[in-house]
Amino acid sequence: MKKFKVSKGIAILMLMVTLLAGCKSTSVETSKVDEKPATRIVKHAMGETEIPVNPKRIAVLFARDVEALMVLGITPIAATHHRPGEFDAVPEFNQALKDARVIDLGDQSTPNLEKLLEVEPDLIILTEWHEMYEDASKIAPTVKIDMYGWDRFEELASILGKEAEAEAFKESYEKKIIEAKSVIKEHVKENETTLFLNVYGVQWGMGITEKTFVFNQLLYDKLGLTPAPGANDSDEQITPSVEGIVEMNPDYIFVSIWDQDYFDEIFSQDVFQHINAFKNNRVYAIESYHTRNIKGETLAIDLILESITGEKK
Repeated sequence: MKKFKVSKGIAILMLMVTLLAGCKSTSVETSKVDEKPATRIVKHAMGETEIPVNPKRIAVLFARDVEALMVLGITPIAATHHRPGEFDAVPEFNQALKDARVIDLGDQSTPNLEKLLEVEPDLIILTEWHEMYEDASKIAPTVKIDMYGWDRFEELASILGKEAEAEAFKESYEKKIIEAKSVIKEHVKENETTLFLNVYGVQWGMGITEKTFVFNQLLYDKLGLTPAPGANDSDEQITPSVEGIVEMNPDYIFVSIWDQDYFDEIFSQDVFQHINAFKNNRVYAIESYHTRNIKGETLAIDLILESITGEKK
């Protein structure tokens, strides 16, 4: 009889444990079902979109946004490129993106939407000339930003909840601008002019970027360098002739060389040796990443000062 009572007690105890475990399991499962990521509504060029509060898998289809996100402390899950084989960012960030195995979605003008679908983003970011908003929106919440430069950087920070990081970076940048402007005044005469030139190659020739371009704004608006005649007048990139550059006669030339052979062929012409910048050895090569994005801008300031002063930072 005593043995029967003990067995019965154990059986009751086991039943109670099983029931409690079942209730706990059901509770956990229910909470998992009910648990949804927090979202918020953001306004952008296409209206309003509900996005995750803290997106973890961001895909950027405008190549320049890669560097902006990295500055904000965010590594995208996928991004397009501007030049094949590398993301549109300073070398330090480019290597970090490759180490993180960020997926390359192809050229920014023709992103690979099949790859985009495969990476399962929780947020997609476009720029104004992307025409795949509807298709992208079927894959994940999508926002389109119709501004560039620092305005775009601050808009990205606002959308991603990274305003504090953006403000800290901007404060450091503005301090650097003030210091650089003071140094430039000591070394560059008021009547001396500057030209920023892209040398693309046989197909595209040379280009003088529009006045709203990041590097134009850095040289002329922020650092106070005087543009050569016609170097900062257009709302669109223009293609100058050799004669046009000679007529501009800049005292300083900063050149982004995309095709070294083409550059050597064009600038070896005798006619260029009459330009002040060539006569005084003031032609300075810069990388494309110096001219396109905000982190590159901070590195460009150092390069500009080194070029003008002859003193390495």
